[in-house]
Amino acid sequence: MNKIFWKYVPGVKVTVKWPRGLLTVDDDHPSWDWTYGAKYQTFSTADPNDWYRPWMEKHVGKQGWAWDWKLEADNASEDRLTIKLRKDKSHYSSYIILMWS
Repeated sequence: MNKIFWKYVPGVKVTVKWPRGLLTVDDDHPSWDWTYGAKYQTFSTADPNDWYRPWMEKHVGKQGWAWDWKLEADNASEDRLTIKLRKDKSHYSSYIILMWS
């Protein structure tokens, strides 16, 4: 589906910074580890899905359908990644750039 989304689905691309650092999450986050009894967990991560996916899926829609991310061109050397939004979700692009650039 990823190749089809990037090749055929019309939309807009935004480039944001590659996330890294300590992330504090609660039990609503997909990376939550149920083996601990804490209300919040903090862990070091550089995975874009840990940082961006919860907000994107809540506001924009399902990853791989309404949006997706990948490395393009010089993204790796510039510590950036590209997020593509479907055409009908393109109104989120300015907000995403302001939040994560």
